[in-house]
Amino acid sequence: MESCVLLLRTCVLIGTLSTTAMAQAQEPASINYGGFRITPVVNTELAYVDNVTYVRDPESIIESYRLTVAPQVEFYTENNFSRQRLVYRLENAQYYSSSEDNYTDHFLNYSASAFFTDTQSVLLRVSLEEGHEARGQGFTAGRADILTSTDNFTDIFISGEYMLGSSRSTIFATGLLSYRDLDYDLDITPLFNRDREELSAGLSAKYRFSPFARIALDIERDDIQYAADSTNFTTLDSTRDSILIGVDWDASAFLSGTAQIGYEERDFVSPQRKDFYGVDWYVDVTWQPTSIMSLTLLSDFDTRENNALGDFIDTTNSRLVWKQKWLERLQSTVGLGYARQEFQGLDPTIEYREDSTTSVNFAVDYQFRRWLNFTTFYNYSTRSSNLLSIDFNRRVLGLTIKVTL
Repeated sequence: MESCVLLLRTCVLIGTLSTTAMAQAQEPASINYGGFRITPVVNTELAYVDNVTYVRDPESIIESYRLTVAPQVEFYTENNFSRQRLVYRLENAQYYSSSEDNYTDHFLNYSASAFFTDTQSVLLRVSLEEGHEARGQGFTAGRADILTSTDNFTDIFISGEYMLGSSRSTIFATGLLSYRDLDYDLDITPLFNRDREELSAGLSAKYRFSPFARIALDIERDDIQYAADSTNFTTLDSTRDSILIGVDWDASAFLSGTAQIGYEERDFVSPQRKDFYGVDWYVDVTWQPTSIMSLTLLSDFDTRENNALGDFIDTTNSRLVWKQKWLERLQSTVGLGYARQEFQGLDPTIEYREDSTTSVNFAVDYQFRRWLNFTTFYNYSTRSSNLLSIDFNRRVLGLTIKVTL
């Protein structure tokens, strides 16, 4: 009954704020300084969460309001031969009934493009994330109480791309090289091994066979090395090779996106780990029959790094998103999602997890002014697993206010 009352109060608050919006639109603005275009943004969110730590036991459920403030600033500059963008965002969340779950994350992203000719260019990306996994996620799924704070990490990513051709060329090719370093503050080896480095190389080639479609081929190799000493821990080091082929649609009258299918191999250094050989796919297709409505289908199958007992995770994700523009300033988004995770390993004494997660998302977006936006949202997610302690039901109801210049 208490949770119903809290939900009702939140709905009243959101309705009151949303219906007060009546004003003339105006263009957003940036600050020009020293050759840079500087754009600040502030997102403020008030939400009610009925299961903060994703637990199953009703006696352990924590209900709380959450206030999230996320300021961001973007620096952008360009000339005839290059573009540069630097974005910094801070995200601070305060739970009124569960201070153990408060967090402050930092995100820094830099990208630079250089154009040698009309058909040759390079792109550099660098990102740094000082982030977290919430209690009840990752290795604490089903046992959030073993931590008294969020599970923090540092994630560094660097990539470089060389592009030959243009979006309208008959042949367009991209070579990619990337490096990632993931380091958790909490060391939980040898129970779980999470800190790792990933070195990836790939090639993407597209051949245009019609004005609106191209054959798309993607080849990638990932070399994954974990930080734990292999003398005390059966190493999770592996190589992953994948090849995908399919069709890439340009933004034609109705259809855009990519649909590919292919093959993946994951080979572990240790014979005590379970290798994988099988089908891989990726789909991201948007159908837009009118200018005010679109349907997007996203689906992929892949092997992911493990965050619990096992060697890797067979992961299938599917999501359908409907976007509808009702008025010039009013639009809605409805999303339905399903994810299947099967934890894989060779140890016959372990009951490896098999999880199914279903999600429903609904949001209404109102552009109060060009510099002020309101979004009301409702998110529902539920997970069922062969390990009952992993099950949960979770609802989040809230309001987001976005302010720019």
